[in-house]
This record gives sequence, C-alpha cells and structure tokens, in this order.
Amino acid sequence: MKRLAFVILSMTLFACDGLVKNAQQNIGFDIVELDNQLNEISGLTFDENSNLFAINDEQGIVFQIDPSSGRTIDERYFGKNGDYEGITNTSKGLFVLKSNGDLYPLDIKGKDRFKFPKRNGFDFEGLSYDEQNKQLILACKSHSIKKYKNKVLFYAFDLEKMEYLKKPILTLAHDQVGKNFKPSGLYIQPNGTWFILSSSSRELMIYTMKTADFDKIKLPKRPFQQPEGIVVLKTGEIYISNEKKNGFPNIVKIPRP
Repeated sequence: MKRLAFVILSMTLFACDGLVKNAQQNIGFDIVELDNQLNEISGLTFDENSNLFAINDEQGIVFQIDPSSGRTIDERYFGKNGDYEGITNTSKGLFVLKSNGDLYPLDIKGKDRFKFPKRNGFDFEGLSYDEQNKQLILACKSHSIKKYKNKVLFYAFDLEKMEYLKKPILTLAHDQVGKNFKPSGLYIQPNGTWFILSSSSRELMIYTMKTADFDKIKLPKRPFQQPEGIVVLKTGEIYISNEKKNGFPNIVKIPRP
C-alpha cells in the first residue's frame, strides 16, 4: 500500500459517535493505488462483513477489492456493459445504480432491475442506503425538469414497497450550494448525516437532513483528481475513490483524527 501524508490547513474532519463536524487541523491520508481494470471506478461500498466492493462505470461487474493493497479479489457479473455510477449495501443486499436511474438488485432472486419511471433528461451519479427510512437515495448530477431548474435533486426508492417515490425527496438550490456543485457520490450514515461528493467542483458536502445545515470542504487536486465514490465507516474513517484521469485510480482513506 502506498502511504502518503498531506498537510491541508483549510480542510478538517472530526468524527465522534457518527457525528461529523467541521474543524481546523492537519490530516494524513492513506492512498491505495488500484488495478488498471478500475481506471473508471465510479462507486464503492462495504458490506456487513467489511468486504469492499466497487464498480467500474462501463462494465456490468462488481469488483471485490482488498482495501489494504487495492488488489482485485473477485469479480461478480450482473449485467451488460453500461454507464453504472453507484453501488450500496442494504438490508436486502447490494444494489447498483445506472446513470438513467435504473437500479440493479444483485441479491434479490427473480428481479434483474427496477426501471426509473422518468426515462429522459436525467443523469444520476450517486447511490446510498438510507437506513433510518429503509430506502435508497439516488443523487442526480443533472436533469431537464423546468420546475426544478437550478436545483440539485435527490430521489428515493422505497425498499419496503420496492418502488420509486414520484417526487424528489430533497432539492438543493444552486445559489445555496454553488452552481458547479454536481453530485458524483453519496453516503448516508445511519444517524442521518449525508456525505455528498462533487467531482466537478472537487468538494465534499456534509449535510444534516433535519436542520438543512451543511458544510463544504474543498478537496485538493492530488490525490482527489476525480472523486466519484464515498463510504464512511462507523468508526469515522472516510473512503473516497477517484477515477484515473491524470494519475492512477485510487482509494483515499481519511482516518479519524
């Protein structure tokens, strides 16, 4: 594993009992270089046994990765090649998100996918399990709905009824979060704290649903050349995956201070 230390005066994360607060201190990053087959890593998740899984954008494959070495341990084929942008572990197993909003349940027998009801003008790039509400949350990078012009949208999929909610569960105005903030990754902690990545602005937003409060953290260009996937452990460590771009594909671990 490649270990590199970076000093960032403007970025801090403090984790305590699952609550994340903004602070000012230095952080050391652990960086794991990935195999070339994950050049376009677009999402990652841990299961209940601490196994790490990822997807690689255009391939219908789930890769199991050794989080220490970055080596691919196993591959699981689930569908045809396509634009896959998110993966998450739930009480019903793994789900994969396609950019058009379709969901692929990997562990539900007899069902290959759930089709997003709106078929045009959507580009999704983030998926997370919302444990509190027993639903999946889909982060929309862009859309063509005039009613929600200049807003970032998040849709929900009810895991009890196995259906999409018709209206967005959350909208964030561009003049509030920034016009260049476009979700590329999403993770929701069991306590309800949202971690939203934006690759286009290279930012991490920490959002509290109950109060609608948020903090944004600017990520350095190295090693976060193209942040696309995020998962947060109960112990406070944050894992962010980055596509290759001008460097190598990697997973960056931000340890609990």
